[in-house]
Amino acid sequence: MNGQDMARLAELDDETLITMSRGGDEGAVRTLVARHMDEAYRIAYRMVGHRAQAEDIAQDVLMKMLGYKQGWFSTASFHT
Repeated sequence: MNGQDMARLAELDDETLITMSRGGDEGAVRTLVARHMDEAYRIAYRMVGHRAQAEDIAQDVLMKMLGYKQGWFSTASFHT
């Protein structure tokens, strides 16, 4: 994936990226993770207080959310 493709994906909203990720678009998955990793990390860090553990938790949560494709409600925000 080149920089132009990544820039195009960065302009899309979460709902569109989720739909694309359901279709197997790895760039859409990467974009969603990059967009939400910092916030997921901050929440996890506040809960556990340990940097490495918070990083693992944040990554696991995002991957599980993205893997739960069939049950995703299109009216729900990825943020929630």
